[in-house]
Amino acid sequence: MTTPSKITLGFFALFAALVGLCRGLSDNEFYRLTRLKKVWGRTQGITFFFLSDVALPLVMGLAYMSSGIAESGVLYLSP
Repeated sequence: MTTPSKITLGFFALFAALVGLCRGLSDNEFYRLTRLKKVWGRTQGITFFFLSDVALPLVMGLAYMSSGIAESGVLYLSP
């Protein structure tokens, strides 16, 4: 994968994490969160929702962003 596509994928994953966080914290409960809470219970449902919709995209976004920036050579200092 080329560097611009990794950086773009990183931005998209960070955006997905932000949307998941907004859905989890909104006043109107997201239907997937409601269903997870009914099936698994309140604590486990919220945990599964957070891990799948916020934490995983956040980690993947940071990994792709850092990989793309490191491969681009922007951070290398030349004398």
